[in-house]
Amino acid sequence: RASGGGAQDGGYFFYDVNAKLNHVINKHHRIYFSASLGDDKFYTKSKEEFEDDATGLVTVDETDGELKWGNRIMALRWNHRFTPKLFANTTLNFSNYNYNTGFGASKYLKSNPDDIFNGYSFEYISGITDWGGNINFYYYPDPKHEIQFGIGETYHTFRPGVNQYEENFDGNANELTFGSTRTYAHEFFAYAQDDFKLTNRLKANLGLHFANFLVREKLY
Repeated sequence: RASGGGAQDGGYFFYDVNAKLNHVINKHHRIYFSASLGDDKFYTKSKEEFEDDATGLVTVDETDGELKWGNRIMALRWNHRFTPKLFANTTLNFSNYNYNTGFGASKYLKSNPDDIFNGYSFEYISGITDWGGNINFYYYPDPKHEIQFGIGETYHTFRPGVNQYEENFDGNANELTFGSTRTYAHEFFAYAQDDFKLTNRLKANLGLHFANFLVREKLY
């Protein structure tokens, strides 16, 4: 067979978007929203054509690979002022991280690119997704005391790593998926503290903090 030429391509791109919004409902209520989004990707591709001298058919060989990752972070906060000495922040948040890498190769006739008669692909996928919420109170009984207390919970979804392999050789297709399964967990906390001034040069902070982590029916 004679080579009919080839082409190679590759590159890297990324983007980041950050946004913040706030709205004053009245002197007792305010709403805040923030978001941060970002993706990065590195990729490479190559393509080469071969022409059969006897039949004139052109076969195309393609290979590709990529590495990409991305983040999504969002938070919605409600600030409520009960009295001049007491206010609270209630927050709902979401975060997601994805990591993906893979490579593959395929062979087909240039006259019929949809009919891949030889090829394979491998992909590795992992990530973490969190949903959470918390409420924190701030109480100032006098200028010497700043009392804080609150509770919160986060629901985790861990995707430690899944491998996906596909192949197609002479019309025989096979698929295989293996790796760790998703793991779900709950994280809870509660706390109370008092940051107070003893003298003009001396301050103290006293408090209690409780936390637990529930995963696979085990509590830590």
